[in-house]
Amino acid sequence: MHICFDAPHDFTPTFTNRERERKMSPKFLKAVLCVAGVTMVAGAAHAGAILDGIKSRGEIRCGVGGTSLAFSRVDGKGEWHGLDVDYCKALNAAVFGDPTKLKFKPVSLEQRFIALRNGEFDVLARDSGLFLTRDTTLGVSVVFPNFYTPTGFTVLGDTNIKSPDQLNGATFCQSRGDGNAEILATYMKQRGFKYKIVQHERLEEGFKALEAGRCDAMLASLADIAGIKTTLSKNPDNIVFLKEVLGSIPYSPYVAKGDDEWLAIARWVLIGLIRAEELGITKDNVEQLAASSENLKIREFLGVDGKLGEKLGLPRDFMRKAIAATGNYGEIYERNLGAKSGINLPRGQNELAAKGGLMYAWPFQ
Repeated sequence: MHICFDAPHDFTPTFTNRERERKMSPKFLKAVLCVAGVTMVAGAAHAGAILDGIKSRGEIRCGVGGTSLAFSRVDGKGEWHGLDVDYCKALNAAVFGDPTKLKFKPVSLEQRFIALRNGEFDVLARDSGLFLTRDTTLGVSVVFPNFYTPTGFTVLGDTNIKSPDQLNGATFCQSRGDGNAEILATYMKQRGFKYKIVQHERLEEGFKALEAGRCDAMLASLADIAGIKTTLSKNPDNIVFLKEVLGSIPYSPYVAKGDDEWLAIARWVLIGLIRAEELGITKDNVEQLAASSENLKIREFLGVDGKLGEKLGLPRDFMRKAIAATGNYGEIYERNLGAKSGINLPRGQNELAAKGGLMYAWPFQ
């Protein structure tokens, strides 16, 4: 680390006669050495410990939930699907050029950040909400929002609960480690309501308990519940979302703190999937655009021109490989949450900013 306190704001290597008499002073030499040190750091090769471990193993280890139709699940053939899964596949393709050199490790809500911090996997992609406390106290770093979900109440239609006003004294099913428990506590306290919580290891277990009548309601991501409802409910028409929602929570992948190089890679691959949709680059046209596009932004983005990938310690065409593996963000959404998924959840806030949503890419330059 180089900390420079004494370098003048208008520092320049060209000296006037008046400055020559002090150009060899200790104060000046300190400034020169500091600038040289910063230059050496800026020019250093990317050699983060996590990326070194990944390349040594030949695969990325991705922590996932494992049972969510929308975010991560394994089918009868042992193949993984979901929004979070596709992000991990894109990340793996960006690093190795191959989406299959990847290991998925299911992890519970309660253990997810401990396992990430302990190095059990390289990236956590487990529909995890983005909160200041998590980003500052758990030894983990936010990558970038990959989904915005409204948080709301789920009840059974035959209970005739129409409003949160009817939830005083209610029993809630809640997953261990779920950040929505804190949101629920604040909401009920503000209203002066009493309530009880029945904790479950997984959201799916809580959902089954709700449907069996062992609790009155759940407060959870409506996207998560929509996916579970599609696959687990015995009577989907009896699963009701109350109209009032308690805000929208951004989900994000996480990595362990302490490796800025790996954080940058994980972040810019995700941003790149959004940028690809903005540029109209899809899984079907990415190779054709790389071969023939005259659009300078597209050529640089896909690594035909420029050296953006090298700044991350990756091949120039890292985003070309990622998109070829999974498609852009819009394609990933449609496949896992849109009409093709069976969930048919409108994109809403997850639409591109140019179309009224919250998704937009930072500049690739």
